[in-house]
Amino acid sequence: MKNVRASNKRIRKKQHLLDVKIRRTKEQSRVFWSIFWGTFKTVLAVALLIAAYIGGKRGLQLYVWENPDYMLSEIRYSTDGTLTRADVVGVSGLAEGMNIFLVDLATARDAINALPQVDRVEVQRQFPSRVTIKISERKPIAWVTKRADDDPSTSPTAFLIDARSIAMKPRGMLHQYIHLPIISGFPVENLADGHRAANYEIQAALELVRLNAENTKWQIKNIDVSSGYCLNVTDNRRIRITFNIDRLDQQLDSLNHLFDRIGEKQKELQTVNLFGQRNAYTTDIPPVPEPTPEATLPPAVPAKGTSIPAPSSASKRAKRSTPAPKPKPTKKAAGVEHLKKPFRSDAQR
Repeated sequence: MKNVRASNKRIRKKQHLLDVKIRRTKEQSRVFWSIFWGTFKTVLAVALLIAAYIGGKRGLQLYVWENPDYMLSEIRYSTDGTLTRADVVGVSGLAEGMNIFLVDLATARDAINALPQVDRVEVQRQFPSRVTIKISERKPIAWVTKRADDDPSTSPTAFLIDARSIAMKPRGMLHQYIHLPIISGFPVENLADGHRAANYEIQAALELVRLNAENTKWQIKNIDVSSGYCLNVTDNRRIRITFNIDRLDQQLDSLNHLFDRIGEKQKELQTVNLFGQRNAYTTDIPPVPEPTPEATLPPAVPAKGTSIPAPSSASKRAKRSTPAPKPKPTKKAAGVEHLKKPFRSDAQR
């Protein structure tokens, strides 16, 4: 016997169907309440967000922006140079009474850095009501003037210049500025306050000042760069020294050795030329001859009532008989005399 299904596919499909009947009113009520609760939750969330925003804004207004505890009441300022508090605070945009949270530190720092004298600046916010400004100014190492005889401390056209060749107008006069070396012979109208001097001679002069900063044997007083190919230096002892623009460190070593040798011989130099590559040419100050004791003694004055003895005849004869020393003829005179010898007369022969 064969197994034969008693039903087909259509019959089996009908057997698995459920006879479910739902009322229409009940379904409509369910859909309504689901939409209502969804809308209510959305509106409630939006209302809470709006309330939080308004309340937070009002709270910040009362407790932060308008709180007197956070009003800027102290600006601490310190510098190692000549910049005054009024100059720095005036360009920074800071003012007492403004809210400390509204202080733009980056803008204030950039404005202070734009000052020519400023090398580095730190601006810090210290709660609840303080801002500190700490400035490190550029350290000038020389003056730049048009002429060597200009007084840089009083000249309106003089510039201070640092080791990085940044020129700056002096805002104040410190004691150490007076003794700085002077670089002269440069057209100062080409310099701008807070800008770098790109002239090669100026940079060579600054390099010489930097290399000789700690030298105790001699100190630079003036550097003339007007020639354009060398540096004419005058030191504090008025010795004139000529440097080549290149190889300054080697020339300084040669000059220091020369000063050592001159010091051992107890001589004084007047000029030194280091422009040559191997040799240094010098001129010495000639020593002043000391007067002899006879020349310094005044002539003897006879005492009152005494007579001066007259010279004797023997001394007169000895004085007449002593021939005067003949001056040595120069080369030119000797040559002339030699030419005249063949032409003497027979009587003279």
